[in-house]
Formats: sequence, structure tokens, C-alpha cells
Amino acid sequence: MCGIFGVINLTQTIDLELNKFQSALMKMIHRGPDNQSVLQVNEHCLLGHVRLSIIDLEAHSNQPFVDPSQRYYLVYNGEIFNYVELREELKSLGCTFRTESDTEVLLQSYITWGEDCVERFNGMWAFVIYDAVNNSVFCSRDRFGIKPFYYAKVRNGIVFASEIKPIIHLFPDFIKPNYLNIENFCRYSVGAQLNDTWFEDIFRLPVAHNMTLSESGINLQRFWDFPVEQKLGDKSDDKIIEDYRQLFQDSLDIRYRSDVPVGIAMSAGLDSNSILHSTQKEQRPVLTSYSVGANVKLYDTHENEWLSNPGKIKDEAEVAKVSAQMAGIGFERIDLDLTNYTNHLQETIYYLECGHQSVPIVAYDQLMRRVSQSTTVLMEGQGADELMGGYVTTSVMHHCVEMITKFRFIEAIKEFRNHARTYSIVHSIKMLLGSWHLYKIRGLYTWISGIDALYLGPLRTKKVLKLSMKRRRGEGYLNFKLREQHLGTLVNLLHYGDAISMAHSVESRVPFMDYRLVEFMFKLPSRFKVRDGMGKVIHRDAMKGIVPDFILEDKVKMGFNIPLMKLFLEEGPNSPKGILLSERTLSRGLFCGKALANEFDRLKDNAGLLHMLYRMLSVELWFRLFVDGDEVNGLKVL
Repeated sequence: MCGIFGVINLTQTIDLELNKFQSALMKMIHRGPDNQSVLQVNEHCLLGHVRLSIIDLEAHSNQPFVDPSQRYYLVYNGEIFNYVELREELKSLGCTFRTESDTEVLLQSYITWGEDCVERFNGMWAFVIYDAVNNSVFCSRDRFGIKPFYYAKVRNGIVFASEIKPIIHLFPDFIKPNYLNIENFCRYSVGAQLNDTWFEDIFRLPVAHNMTLSESGINLQRFWDFPVEQKLGDKSDDKIIEDYRQLFQDSLDIRYRSDVPVGIAMSAGLDSNSILHSTQKEQRPVLTSYSVGANVKLYDTHENEWLSNPGKIKDEAEVAKVSAQMAGIGFERIDLDLTNYTNHLQETIYYLECGHQSVPIVAYDQLMRRVSQSTTVLMEGQGADELMGGYVTTSVMHHCVEMITKFRFIEAIKEFRNHARTYSIVHSIKMLLGSWHLYKIRGLYTWISGIDALYLGPLRTKKVLKLSMKRRRGEGYLNFKLREQHLGTLVNLLHYGDAISMAHSVESRVPFMDYRLVEFMFKLPSRFKVRDGMGKVIHRDAMKGIVPDFILEDKVKMGFNIPLMKLFLEEGPNSPKGILLSERTLSRGLFCGKALANEFDRLKDNAGLLHMLYRMLSVELWFRLFVDGDEVNGLKVL
């Protein structure tokens, strides 16, 4: 897990000072505190790398990594988890190795199999390979966008990096706000699922894409896509569940490959608890589990009294602690600290390089800060919801719609009733209508709430930026929605997972994002994902006897609660309200001061405005860092 940086111009000589390039590289030293290197390959290629050592800690695995012929030069961020199997296959073809690293396996795979090598990789990656003989470049980003890859065109060439800060430090002219993207974030929470960034001329390499550079130009090509549903044939449900269980276990096993300590990020949910309880016994002595506690209880009760009724406690860390004790794995609790909240939020924005819709991001930052003191690799449950219908309040209704379109009305009614029993009939009706794309209801709400009155100046286009997706032939409605979540919500969540974990030099690993699991699940009909008002059906079945029943049977997704209303009603110049209503904020011409003041006055009675104001605060904090040049906790962009 590292950070990559480089400038490549295949037709002209690169004219840059190495000291300035080195200074720009150090803007992401948090991604690679173990080694930092710069290599001027030739007049066309300048590469930089910062390393967080995970596999083969020796110096011979540092990057930029060069093959023995000195033809191919690699900078790489990520992990190829099946590198052991790939190395054995390459050895059988006559390849030899100087290191024990996955870095050398990646490069040798490219030399042996060419661009098709990425189809063999099981992992997360963003890398660049420069061919000094052909004067050409091959770049790739993993199937799901777990690792970031930013690039910009400069002087008939490109500059690329794992973060934007090195790019704008080297080329400050790129500090131009992308107002359309910022507006869509404020209005619709659009984020890293788009290839555009908050900087007008800096872009993301799309997920599951390769990029090649030659003297004739740049070419992008998708190398992987989600499969569609397939017929089950003679396979029984029990066999399918067993196949899934084995795939999940193997995904975990290969992700425990590490030469540094490994931990588990815990919540009260099924996903992280499945990782915890499926961990092999031989891996347990090196493990510690971590969870953030919010100290929010509904009843005064002892932790052991609620095993028969865990819904009594809203503090996820309490559930995680008992679960870890049952598994025989160490546990550490991190108590959430919301003092000087806007300062904490602004520091996360420094690493994100944009705003983010997720409110608990400050809690995640504090988790990673503590983890980094003793653990370098952290296993997380990210991706399970988008894989198996875990966002049950919407997934059940998508399943209902699919049943209706197939004229299976009795099944649809049954699922609707199960959902209504857990939540309410009013909530269920709203979710069902939303599943039919009745977005005019949301537009009416926006008009009634007066949110549109908050936008002035550059933020007035009201143009919606979104992924253009259509259902494919043979694709069920629920699978279509899960694919939409994968390419939308999940990419956005993976962005902050990478940015904040790497801010503290921690590698986040996500076993549910094994491409074999994803392909397996997308080939299955929706009944393996949603049934009887619950999501993740196949995973619940596979985890019976492994994960405690009180977690398996919990229908309600607890989530992590932060008292956002309390924070936004606080007074003071450094409070969210004080910052948004300040002369400095309003002088940008992005928001209307009078309308903002009115919204704060009626905030207690209209909680729907809260997340909009949170996103607006994020925008202002971003402008102060990246446009005004402010400093936060000793961190400065330029």
C-alpha cells in the first residue's frame, strides 16, 4: 500500500526540477512513511513513490521497481492478494524472482501476459508501467475503484498521482474549482463515482479501466464488467450456499497475507462480525479488533443482559465487544471525541480533497488514528451491502418491483408486508414509490423546504451529473440496482475508506470486494439476496453456526449515529453555523446569507435540511484549504 506519482511526456523532454518534484511527492508521505524514492528514467519519464511496507519489508522491494533488463519501470499502489499463486504459475513458465513481493509478481505478469495480466489479479491496485524501449505507458485501476488514480494532461503529456495534492503542488495552475461538480455534491451527494474531481482539469481513471499512452495519444479501455444472472441448472440451494461460504473463506484467507500486524474494524453489523468469526484459529493470535463507541444507550443495562435483546443498546461498540469476546479475539474501544468538530472535519477534507456525504467520517478518522499506533493492516466489511441487498429499506422494495414485473404478485405482497412489520406501512409505501423512480416527489420536497434558495453565484446550473446506466438483457431489477450501488455509492465510500486509512498509514482490506464473490453473487437470482424482509440472505445462511444468532437474526441496520443536529445548532465563530454564516463564506457568492440564516432558524423543525447544511459546510472548509491556502493541524496544501 503506497502512493504513486509521475510526469510522463512521450514526445517532449520533461523540464522539471527534481527538488520540486520531490517536494510534491512528500505531500503524500502519510501513504508511504517507510520509503520515498524518485527516479528520472530518461528525458520522457519521471517517477516517484512512497512506500508503506506490507509484504516483503526489505529494501529490494522498494519502488520505482525495475526489471533486470531495465526496460520496464513500475510504480504501484495496492495489493495483489493472489500473488503467491501467480508467482508459482510464472515460475512454471520459466520466470525467476529476486524478491518475495507482490510488486515483482505484478511486473513479471505484465511482461509475460501483457495487458491481459490485470484479468488474473485478485486485489486492489492503481499502477503505471513505463516501457523505455517502446516509449509507451500502461496504467490500470482495479475493478471496483478501491485504490485511487488521478491524472491531468500537462505539456502534451500527463501527470498522475494517488492524491491530487502532489499534482497541484507541482502545477498550481490546476487549482481551479469545478463548480458543476461541487454543486452536484451539495444538491445530490454526488462524489467519487464521477471521473471529474473538484478541480476542473484533474480526472480519475475510471474503475475497471486500463489506460495506455503512446506517441499517438491516450486510450481508455474497460477490462472487466459485472456478469448478468445465469440459470442455476441442477445446483441445489445448499450447494450454492456452500460454494459461497468457501469463496468467502478463501477471500479472507488470502487477505490475511501480511508481514505486518493485522486487525479488524468492528461494528454491531453482520459484515464485520462475519470477518471476525470466520477468521481461522491460526490467525487469531495476531489480531485485535477495534470499534468506535458513541455512548448512546436507550436503557441502563449491563452488556451481558441484552444478548437476548441486543436492540436495547445503540452503542455499536458494546455489541462489538461482546462479539469479540465470544470469538476469543482482543478488543479495543475508541470513544468518539467531537470537541473542535469543524477542525476534525476539515482535516479529513484535506485528505479527501473534496467533501463527502458520510457524516461518521470523523469517527472513522479517529478509529484509524488509534489503529495506526499498533496495527498496519485493517480488515473491513465494506461492500457487503451493495453485494447482497444490505440496504434493506430499499433493497426489499427493489425486490418487490422485480416480483411485480414478473407477475409474481403474492411474493411481492409477502415481502412488502415483512418490510412493513419491521419499519412501518407508511415508510414501506414511500420506499416502494421511490423504487419506481418517482423522483418528482423528491423535487417537490426540495421546493417546499426552500433548499433551492441557498444557491447563488456559480452554483446555479441545476444540471444533474450522474452515471448513465441502463438495465441489460437478462439483468434482474434488484441486480441492476445493486450494480448501480456498486458503481455509485460504493465507489464513493471506498474513496473515503482509502483516503482516511492512508492518512494514518493504515492499509484497509475489504474481503467482500473479492471479484470472485462479486461475480458469484451477480449470477444468482434475487431470492438469494432478499427474502422475508431481510437482506444478505445467502450470507446469513452461510454464516449459521459461525456468527452468533443475535447478529444473524437482526433485521434493522443500526448504523453509526453522530449528534449532527446538536453540532449545527451550536453558536460560536468556529461552529458549523458560525462558519457558514460568516462574512468570509458569504463573500464567495456561493450561498445566500439570508436564506441560510432562515434555514438555521427552522432547523429543529426540519431535520431534512441537516445533511444539506453538512455538505455546504464541507464545501466551505474545502475552499479555505485548497483555494485560500489555509492550514489545519499543521497541514497545508501548498
